[in-house]
Amino acid sequence: MQYQLVSKLFLYIDIVCDIPPSVPHARLREVSGYKLTDTAEYVCTDGYELRSSDGYVMCQQEGSWSSPPQCQPGVY
Repeated sequence: MQYQLVSKLFLYIDIVCDIPPSVPHARLREVSGYKLTDTAEYVCTDGYELRSSDGYVMCQQEGSWSSPPQCQPGVY
């Protein structure tokens, strides 16, 4: 009987994102951290509304943030 040793090496790399991107007519409300899957929340300034997303970006495995939201003039 022949046995074969199979080993797997898991390498954990600590992924870190830079400061979240600036968004015109918005401010950062909260940043949970700068590591993989951490999030940053934006709120639009007075007179503007979120149009493209829920207002969050997430630190991704490439070390960059997901696409930022867009704040556009509100409809009044």
